[in-house]
Amino acid sequence: MKLFDFSYKKSVQETVLFYFIMLIFGSVLGAIIGVSYSLSIGSKDYVGNTAEVGAIFSPLYCLLFSFFIMQQKKMIKNIKALLIALVSVLLANWTGLLFALIPVAVLFSMNPENPSAEEKEEDEPQE
Repeated sequence: MKLFDFSYKKSVQETVLFYFIMLIFGSVLGAIIGVSYSLSIGSKDYVGNTAEVGAIFSPLYCLLFSFFIMQQKKMIKNIKALLIALVSVLLANWTGLLFALIPVAVLFSMNPENPSAEEKEEDEPQE
């Protein structure tokens, strides 16, 4: 199983695995950043500061991964993919990573775009 090979449509198992990996990675990274922020300002309110950092971190995390996936799958100009990324960012603002990564997982499971006819002609050797 090639989890980070974006050249084909992912199975349900790969998509669920990707979701949980991104959820755990994002949660751990957000906690590390939040506690580091608390220590840097000299505060003992680790939970409150981590929540504040998470409110900023979650939308950025979802946005970066959405655009990374869209770039790898050549879906940057796909309106449907852009709307899914936008939904992910909005959900991150309202709910955090738990629900916001679901649209990112949907992007992950989508078929990659086929290259346009112009790109195919450029790839073929000319005689």
